[in-house]
Amino acid sequence: MAALFASSPLVDYQTVEVIKATTTATTFKKCYLLVKVRKIQNSQNNKMDAILCDQTTHIKAVIPHETPTAKMITTGLAKDRVIRISDFLVVNGIIHLNQYSNLSFDAVEQRQWVVINPSTWASAETGLEPPTTIRLAKTSPKKTRVNLKGKVTKVYPKEQKNIRTTNKMTDMLSFHLKDNTSSIKVTTWGNTAQSLSTLSKGDIIQINKGVRSEFKQEEIINTHDFSTVTILPDDASLGELSDSDDLESADTTMPSGTWTSIGQVQTYEACPKPACFYKKLEYLKCPNCGDEIQTEPATGIIAKATIHSNESNQKCTYTIFRGTIDSIFGQWNLPTLDNDEIITDTIFDRLPANVSYNINGTIITTMRISS
Repeated sequence: MAALFASSPLVDYQTVEVIKATTTATTFKKCYLLVKVRKIQNSQNNKMDAILCDQTTHIKAVIPHETPTAKMITTGLAKDRVIRISDFLVVNGIIHLNQYSNLSFDAVEQRQWVVINPSTWASAETGLEPPTTIRLAKTSPKKTRVNLKGKVTKVYPKEQKNIRTTNKMTDMLSFHLKDNTSSIKVTTWGNTAQSLSTLSKGDIIQINKGVRSEFKQEEIINTHDFSTVTILPDDASLGELSDSDDLESADTTMPSGTWTSIGQVQTYEACPKPACFYKKLEYLKCPNCGDEIQTEPATGIIAKATIHSNESNQKCTYTIFRGTIDSIFGQWNLPTLDNDEIITDTIFDRLPANVSYNINGTIITTMRISS
């Protein structure tokens, strides 16, 4: 479920998902977030960790103990209140709050902006990102990090493999995973493979930050040092699953609706390599391919698109990136653009528009303009 807004927030409002997708390694943010506190736990160095959650995803926040900021976070958790947070530092995807950060409890009209669905709320408790579907993971570009939840349908014997880059032997464990959209092979390595020694057919698991890869022209998910694989309780819900291990025949019809608005269009310096899909540069270095960009960087684009869904009869706000925006301009027989104001005006003049679309979490991965 994507963000649900009864009315448009102010222009300097951002979602947690946008903060995580567009923030460089260390950035001071003047924008504001509307969040609920999912949980609090003590950490070292006289600080506490909090998990903050909005309608898109969750994020970790570090707060000094015995400060007004810490007391407000604690009160927000106890009273289940929406908190407005601004003036904060983001370091490697973690929010750092201090005495200069501004926090206040929500106004009544702002509460309807933060509608958190149960799966996002539950994933914030475990620290795992909300899962996407296996079908969308398989169509994502190679090296995309994905979060999956599904049932194990087959487990292969654990093997020892030689890693060419280190010339060392390590454990490898592979298994097939399915949800109610498709199925895929997952390969785990090293400590992750060792931790799954009890994995068996029928287990329900969640993968956090798996990497979409290919082996012998087959889509697979690989795990890395930053990946986690968690075996969930037997009563974890997956919805209806077919008895077949092969779900490729599942319905592939895209959702449809009316695209009603475009907003929060921002541009940023991006990697010019096509394989990196406009990945945001961090100090002129691409975090995807690892190259330091010596030439003129490309222009990446991120925006928010609101669609009135035909299926749910609700307005949902999604994140949309440059690749999809360029595709839309191509369908309108228009040249691609780099200017955020012109992009906004050009799209706005053509709305409302009937569309069909695919989403990955709360990100639109494909959009087609209906005739």
